[in-house]
Amino acid sequence: VFEPISFDAASGGEEPPPTDSPHRHSTLKRLKWLWARSLAMHCMLLAVVLGIVLLVTNTGQLVSADEGALLSQVKILSDTGEWGAVNPSPTIDPEGTWFPLDLTEQVDGRFFPFAKRPVYAAVSFLAYEVGGLRGVLSLSTIGTWCAAVLGALIARRLRPGTERAVLWFVALGTPLFFDSFWAIGHSLSAAFATLAIYGLVRAKQD
Repeated sequence: VFEPISFDAASGGEEPPPTDSPHRHSTLKRLKWLWARSLAMHCMLLAVVLGIVLLVTNTGQLVSADEGALLSQVKILSDTGEWGAVNPSPTIDPEGTWFPLDLTEQVDGRFFPFAKRPVYAAVSFLAYEVGGLRGVLSLSTIGTWCAAVLGALIARRLRPGTERAVLWFVALGTPLFFDSFWAIGHSLSAAFATLAIYGLVRAKQD
């Protein structure tokens, strides 16, 4: 005759741990408390998150021709105080046909790597003078943060209660997150576009 062995006996009399542990409840409670904080608190937290990612991902390297053109224009402004550069190899390439920088415009023997958007180049120059390459990249990070905050303000007016979700989605769930860490003007353009939409919504409602 075999005596049936119960689960408790096989496991040494220990009961399985409960599915809903106090630690899990405590974590969920903290998350709910954090989510319920004011929009201003979420905006500050988002700024910290984007800033940390910028510091971690900034390797001092460029990944696109657009970035190279912008930084070349900024470097010319910083080194010479002028917008145009002279032909670096007049004896080899007197016409400047093979100027080494892509997207360069040539006018009267001067070369302008980033001439089509001078305002962005000028602002990037100021940022470069303050913080170097990281200063230029921070413009994109700030642009994404501003676009997310303005998007949240629009959501608060159109559908109150969704502003926190919109804030984080715009910043982390769209291509703006990747644009935050490139020396390109996409995120700044998005910020100004969102500002225009916010102005229209506010004018219509007020």
